[in-house]
Amino acid sequence: MGYYKTFLTKEYIESKLLSNRLLDPKTNCWLWTKALGRSSNTSNGYGILRVNKHNYAVHRLSAWLWKGFSIESKLFICHKCDTPRCFNPEHLFVGSNADNIKDKCTKQRQSKGNQIWTAKLTPLDIQKIDYLITQGITQQEIANRYNIERSRISYIKSRKHWRHVPYGYDNKSYV
Repeated sequence: MGYYKTFLTKEYIESKLLSNRLLDPKTNCWLWTKALGRSSNTSNGYGILRVNKHNYAVHRLSAWLWKGFSIESKLFICHKCDTPRCFNPEHLFVGSNADNIKDKCTKQRQSKGNQIWTAKLTPLDIQKIDYLITQGITQQEIANRYNIERSRISYIKSRKHWRHVPYGYDNKSYV
Protein backbone atom coordinates (compact mmCIF):
# COMPACT_ATOMS: atom_id res chain seq x y z
CA MET A 1 0.00 0.00 0.00
CA GLY A 2 2.77 2.46 0.87
CA TYR A 3 4.38 1.84 -2.55
CA TYR A 4 1.26 2.96 -4.40
CA LYS A 5 0.66 5.97 -2.17
CA THR A 6 3.96 7.53 -3.27
CA PHE A 7 2.71 7.57 -6.86
CA LEU A 8 -0.41 9.48 -5.92
CA THR A 9 1.33 12.45 -4.36
CA LYS A 10 1.04 15.79 -6.08
CA GLU A 11 4.83 16.11 -6.02
CA TYR A 12 5.24 12.86 -7.96
CA ILE A 13 2.59 13.79 -10.55
CA GLU A 14 4.00 17.30 -10.93
CA SER A 15 7.53 15.97 -11.51
CA LYS A 16 6.24 13.51 -14.14
CA LEU A 17 4.26 16.19 -15.96
CA LEU A 18 6.96 18.84 -15.95
CA SER A 19 9.74 16.43 -16.97
CA ASN A 20 7.72 15.28 -20.00
CA ARG A 21 6.65 18.59 -21.50
CA LEU A 22 7.80 20.49 -24.52
CA LEU A 23 7.17 24.24 -24.45
CA ASP A 24 5.80 25.65 -27.69
CA PRO A 25 7.12 29.25 -27.84
CA LYS A 26 4.49 30.37 -30.36
CA THR A 27 1.39 29.13 -28.52
CA ASN A 28 2.75 28.78 -24.96
CA CYS A 29 1.33 25.24 -24.95
CA TRP A 30 2.88 22.63 -22.69
CA LEU A 31 2.98 19.66 -25.07
CA TRP A 32 3.03 16.17 -23.61
CA THR A 33 5.94 14.18 -25.05
CA LYS A 34 5.04 10.67 -23.91
CA ALA A 35 2.10 8.33 -24.56
CA LEU A 36 -0.97 9.60 -26.40
CA GLY A 37 -4.44 8.10 -26.24
CA ARG A 38 -5.43 5.94 -29.20
CA SER A 39 -8.86 4.59 -28.27
CA SER A 40 -12.32 6.00 -27.69
CA ASN A 41 -11.77 5.63 -23.93
CA THR A 42 -8.80 7.99 -23.93
CA SER A 43 -9.61 10.06 -27.03
CA ASN A 44 -7.08 10.34 -29.80
CA GLY A 45 -4.16 12.65 -29.27
CA TYR A 46 -4.60 13.41 -25.57
CA GLY A 47 -1.60 12.83 -23.31
CA ILE A 48 -1.82 9.79 -21.05
CA LEU A 49 0.07 9.07 -17.82
CA ARG A 50 -0.20 5.66 -16.19
CA VAL A 51 -0.44 5.85 -12.39
CA ASN A 52 -1.26 2.85 -10.18
CA LYS A 53 -2.21 0.70 -13.16
CA HIS A 54 -4.68 3.34 -14.32
CA ASN A 55 -4.38 5.69 -17.31
CA TYR A 56 -5.09 9.33 -16.61
CA ALA A 57 -5.50 12.09 -19.18
CA VAL A 58 -2.62 14.49 -18.62
CA HIS A 59 -4.76 17.62 -19.03
CA ARG A 60 -7.07 16.33 -16.27
CA LEU A 61 -4.06 15.73 -14.00
CA SER A 62 -2.88 19.27 -14.77
CA ALA A 63 -6.28 20.69 -13.80
CA TRP A 64 -6.19 18.59 -10.62
CA LEU A 65 -2.71 19.81 -9.71
CA TRP A 66 -2.88 23.49 -10.54
CA LYS A 67 -6.59 24.34 -10.66
CA GLY A 68 -8.00 22.27 -7.78
CA PHE A 69 -10.13 20.11 -10.09
CA SER A 70 -11.41 16.83 -8.64
CA ILE A 71 -9.93 14.00 -10.72
CA GLU A 72 -13.08 11.92 -10.11
CA SER A 73 -15.37 14.65 -11.47
CA LYS A 74 -17.59 13.84 -14.46
CA LEU A 75 -17.02 17.37 -15.79
CA PHE A 76 -14.82 17.95 -18.81
CA ILE A 77 -11.47 19.69 -18.95
CA CYS A 78 -11.61 21.73 -22.15
CA HIS A 79 -8.78 23.37 -24.07
CA LYS A 80 -8.87 27.07 -24.95
CA CYS A 81 -6.00 26.36 -27.36
CA ASP A 82 -7.69 23.31 -29.00
CA THR A 83 -4.46 21.30 -28.71
CA PRO A 84 -5.14 17.84 -27.23
CA ARG A 85 -1.49 17.34 -26.18
CA CYS A 86 -1.45 20.64 -24.24
CA PHE A 87 -1.65 20.57 -20.45
CA ASN A 88 -0.81 24.20 -19.65
CA PRO A 89 -3.26 25.04 -16.84
CA GLU A 90 -3.73 28.53 -18.30
CA HIS A 91 -5.12 26.90 -21.47
CA LEU A 92 -7.63 24.69 -19.63
CA PHE A 93 -11.13 25.30 -18.30
CA VAL A 94 -13.72 23.14 -16.59
CA GLY A 95 -17.01 22.61 -18.39
CA SER A 96 -19.93 20.29 -18.95
CA ASN A 97 -20.45 18.22 -22.10
CA ALA A 98 -22.76 21.01 -23.32
CA ASP A 99 -20.00 23.60 -22.68
CA ASN A 100 -17.53 21.47 -24.62
CA ILE A 101 -19.91 21.14 -27.58
CA LYS A 102 -20.71 24.86 -27.51
CA ASP A 103 -16.98 25.66 -27.51
CA LYS A 104 -16.43 23.31 -30.46
CA CYS A 105 -19.29 24.82 -32.45
CA THR A 106 -18.29 28.41 -31.65
CA LYS A 107 -14.80 27.66 -32.99
CA GLN A 108 -16.30 25.81 -35.99
CA ARG A 109 -14.40 22.60 -35.23
CA GLN A 110 -17.38 20.25 -35.49
CA SER A 111 -17.56 17.78 -38.34
CA LYS A 112 -20.36 18.51 -40.74
CA GLY A 113 -21.68 17.27 -44.02
CA ASN A 114 -19.45 14.88 -45.88
CA GLN A 115 -16.68 15.28 -43.24
CA ILE A 116 -18.72 12.82 -41.17
CA TRP A 117 -17.53 9.35 -42.09
CA THR A 118 -21.07 7.94 -42.34
CA ALA A 119 -22.29 10.65 -44.73
CA LYS A 120 -24.05 9.33 -47.84
CA LEU A 121 -24.38 12.71 -49.55
CA THR A 122 -22.03 15.39 -50.82
CA PRO A 123 -22.55 19.17 -50.93
CA LEU A 124 -23.33 18.85 -54.65
CA ASP A 125 -26.01 16.24 -53.82
CA ILE A 126 -27.55 18.69 -51.34
CA GLN A 127 -27.71 21.41 -54.00
CA LYS A 128 -29.31 18.95 -56.42
CA ILE A 129 -31.83 17.91 -53.77
CA ASP A 130 -32.65 21.59 -53.12
CA TYR A 131 -33.26 22.00 -56.85
CA LEU A 132 -35.45 18.89 -57.04
CA ILE A 133 -37.55 20.16 -54.13
CA THR A 134 -38.11 23.47 -55.95
CA GLN A 135 -39.24 21.49 -59.01
CA GLY A 136 -42.02 19.83 -57.01
CA ILE A 137 -40.48 16.35 -56.82
CA THR A 138 -41.80 14.62 -53.70
CA GLN A 139 -39.51 14.03 -50.77
CA GLN A 140 -40.09 10.28 -51.06
CA GLU A 141 -39.09 10.26 -54.74
CA ILE A 142 -35.92 12.19 -53.94
CA ALA A 143 -35.14 9.89 -51.01
CA ASN A 144 -35.57 6.84 -53.25
CA ARG A 145 -33.27 8.38 -55.86
CA TYR A 146 -30.50 8.87 -53.25
CA ASN A 147 -31.22 5.69 -51.28
CA ILE A 148 -31.79 7.57 -48.02
CA GLU A 149 -34.72 8.01 -45.62
CA ARG A 150 -37.42 10.54 -46.49
CA SER A 151 -36.83 12.26 -43.14
CA ARG A 152 -33.32 13.20 -44.35
CA ILE A 153 -34.86 15.08 -47.25
CA SER A 154 -37.14 16.89 -44.81
CA TYR A 155 -34.12 17.87 -42.68
CA ILE A 156 -32.33 19.18 -45.77
CA LYS A 157 -35.40 21.13 -46.87
CA SER A 158 -35.83 22.73 -43.42
CA ARG A 159 -32.04 23.31 -43.18
CA LYS A 160 -31.78 21.32 -39.96
CA HIS A 161 -29.01 19.38 -41.70
CA TRP A 162 -26.47 20.60 -44.24
CA ARG A 163 -27.25 24.28 -43.58
CA HIS A 164 -23.62 25.15 -44.34
CA VAL A 165 -24.16 24.27 -48.02
CA PRO A 166 -25.40 27.25 -50.06
CA TYR A 167 -28.68 26.95 -51.94
CA GLY A 168 -28.71 26.78 -55.67
CA TYR A 169 -28.07 24.26 -58.39
CA ASP A 170 -28.11 25.54 -61.96
CA ASN A 171 -27.70 22.38 -64.02
CA LYS A 172 -31.25 21.82 -65.24
CA SER A 173 -30.16 18.72 -67.21
CA TYR A 174 -29.90 16.79 -63.94
CA VAL A 175 -33.64 16.27 -63.53
